[in-house]
Amino acid sequence: DELLKDSAALTTAEAAVYDRQIRVWGVGTQQRLGKARILFIGCTGVAAEACKNVVLAGIGSVTLMDDIRVLNVDPGNFLVHNDVDPNSSIAESSVQVLKEMNPMVSVFSIEGFVDDLNAENLASYQVVIVSGVSFDSQERVNGLCRASGVKFFSSNCFSSCGYFFADLLSHSFTRQAKRTEDHVVASAPAPPKEETLTFNTLQEALSPEVWAHLPRRVSKVYVALSAVRAAERDLGHQAGICDLPLAISKQDQVAQTANLRGKNAPDSSILEEIVSNTTGHPAVAAIVGGFLGQEILKAVSGKNSPLQNFFFFDVNSGDGKIEKMPPS
Repeated sequence: DELLKDSAALTTAEAAVYDRQIRVWGVGTQQRLGKARILFIGCTGVAAEACKNVVLAGIGSVTLMDDIRVLNVDPGNFLVHNDVDPNSSIAESSVQVLKEMNPMVSVFSIEGFVDDLNAENLASYQVVIVSGVSFDSQERVNGLCRASGVKFFSSNCFSSCGYFFADLLSHSFTRQAKRTEDHVVASAPAPPKEETLTFNTLQEALSPEVWAHLPRRVSKVYVALSAVRAAERDLGHQAGICDLPLAISKQDQVAQTANLRGKNAPDSSILEEIVSNTTGHPAVAAIVGGFLGQEILKAVSGKNSPLQNFFFFDVNSGDGKIEKMPPS
């Protein structure tokens, strides 16, 4: 059996545990996952869901960085149990649960603050995921990742909506070959062609220069995020609830520039959630984090076309939307 022969490149335990997924994406992909090092900055509900998925898939090592105390844990973070020391950090309290989920994955926690990071700190990772921090911090880490050649994701979740963004630099991948039924004799498939996508930075994706090119049915979450970011550029600091009038004014500018009217008009309630920094709903975090976990695995494995470059979920519309910003 060719599969068993190839599996010899893995340990006996790895081949047994990952047997099903090896049969889907192959030994080479599993080996790439097993060599990858990933850093999660911010242990939010979204990050917890994504982290669980990549650990179960057999990623090589996962490092968590979040100095927030357990007393203030995001309600969507199911990795922190009730019996842990309330004065311990969320990161270190999440490590043991992840180790129990898959003992073959190395899981660590480190101390530090997102704004103290530099390019050298990130250079040893293949992927960095930032969650639950300000736009300033997201854009700054995105720039550091670019300087180090590291793939970048950022995410956030509010009470009724959430999103993640991907900057995979120049990313090469191959598409998964379609499987045939067991009783169908298929001709030898042509070797998959490598494709490449070029990604934008978060700063470029949220720029006001994008507004004139927005599609009529653009995600209302994107419109709100872009408006808040524009307000913050004027303010010079992270927007709060007292800055809601300015954010609404910016959102009106987005709507006017992009000609968003009627059912496509933006929603000020989403703006209010963002500037109020509302706590993410666990169900929203699970959906956004589930998709984020899939995209992290694609980014590491080079298997299948990645999402480019935003994913939004909105409870009010029930929609999960992929938006490329700036639009092609």
